[in-house]
Amino acid sequence: MRKPIALISIIGFVVLVGFACAPPPPPPPPPMAQVCTDGVLNPVPFLKTPFYPKEPFDQRPEADSAPINPDIQSDLAAAFQAAPPFFKAQLCSLHGIYIDRTGCTGLDPSSCGSLSDTDIANLSWGFRNTAKEGFIAISLGLWKNNPCQPPKKVCAAPLQTYETRRLLALLDRTAEKDLRALSAEAHRPRVTLPSYQVSPDVPALSVLAALAHEYGHVLWWQTFVPQTRTEFFDNAAFCNGNFYPSGAWQGTPVDLPKGHWLEFGKIRLQPPDSDVLRLEHFLRSADYSQAFEVLHRIYSNGRWASALAAFSADEDYVETFELFVLMNAGLRQSAVTAYGRARHSDNIMREATVTPPLQAKLQCFASAFQPR
Repeated sequence: MRKPIALISIIGFVVLVGFACAPPPPPPPPPMAQVCTDGVLNPVPFLKTPFYPKEPFDQRPEADSAPINPDIQSDLAAAFQAAPPFFKAQLCSLHGIYIDRTGCTGLDPSSCGSLSDTDIANLSWGFRNTAKEGFIAISLGLWKNNPCQPPKKVCAAPLQTYETRRLLALLDRTAEKDLRALSAEAHRPRVTLPSYQVSPDVPALSVLAALAHEYGHVLWWQTFVPQTRTEFFDNAAFCNGNFYPSGAWQGTPVDLPKGHWLEFGKIRLQPPDSDVLRLEHFLRSADYSQAFEVLHRIYSNGRWASALAAFSADEDYVETFELFVLMNAGLRQSAVTAYGRARHSDNIMREATVTPPLQAKLQCFASAFQPR
């Protein structure tokens, strides 16, 4: 799920002046995939692969002509329909939305069996190119192996499953091992993995969450790094500088990620005693009881929209934006249960509405995007 800057599109033509023997002009370049028509989301194409954004981010993704399962298009349309008006407009402002089938052997999500949830997160991304054009892609694996309501045969997972899988993917990446496989083994003491509880629990909100997250990375660059090919971070460009007070995050000045790209689950700008570093230590030491106590602390301190938000300044902004979009799309409940030394259930929606740090960050987005 990553995110940077840039892209230059050069459109050139040559006018040939001659007589009847002059060669015909070259065919025009293929049209750019249009995201919306009259404010309605168009069918989303496959991304022409191989493609992966990289420095100097002067690429322009191309659409593949291969057909996409209509059930997937139905999920995308439902997600767009569920989106609040401001986010519909933001999606329509993009220069491309794609389905990335990297790691899949065919056009159907069932061909993505080798993709882990961490792979699916990494193969979903948003970036701005050097021409200040925004693009996002969602992995085809998002639609693999999910039970569907007839007559649909392909569908995204419900939001509760999606959020739980993404959290476990984050923990797997941090632990550098597959915790679900560990949980299924006869491990002593028994490992009970954390999970989400959400309402409404519908696939449309899962797709909307994925779109909002990847768009959030585009928005981060557009907001804080207005000029491409620069290292200048303009903290005052959003919420009068109040999202990152004094231009710092956990006491460290906010800067641009190394290589102008942020991998899923990348830890950066952490103070030495941060909960994220403790979480990493306990997970890699296989002390899961302590690790999940720390996870509970992350969710209960009223600062973060999710565990991922605590991993970096970038993800703090992006995950808060995603939560803001989902709340405006009707999300009523979002809680995380973790099993450390005791069972903990942390209500994210309560923290979002009554706890000053997270509430204030959400208000920044409300001030920027909701009509007054």
